Amino acid sequence: MKRLALLVVAALFTSLFVTPTTATAETKKSKVSTTSTKKERVEKVRCKATKSAAQNPLRISPPNSILKRGPRTITLQTNCGDIIIQTFFKQAPVTITVLSTLINGGFYNKTLCHRLTTEGIFVLQCGDPTAKGTG
Repeated sequence: MKRLALLVVAALFTSLFVTPTTATAETKKSKVSTTSTKKERVEKVRCKATKSAAQNPLRISPPNSILKRGPRTITLQTNCGDIIIQTFFKQAPVTITVLSTLINGGFYNKTLCHRLTTEGIFVLQCGDPTAKGTG
């Protein structure tokens, strides 16, 4: 569970000023490479304008049962590029089941990031339809 939380925080932190537009859960195996070379150049993040705005949250019914197989990755499609998050379904089946249900129901679509903290701790919070941290 801690490993999943660290991966999510790390993935979200790297995006800093991201406005999520859509999230998708995928069960296919991802071919995301985590290796890098010293000569690799870091590309500047270029963000597009967004039409996302605060909204009333959708009412998504909770799942009736735990998934038998969960998504291996979750992709946050943002106006600054995609963020691919690797999941560990066997270690967190309830969390991934609920998250998949919310994603597939469109709960996170066109939502804003409402909190960015860069002093002391590094936190980027996104996915609240109200854009206040209360949804």
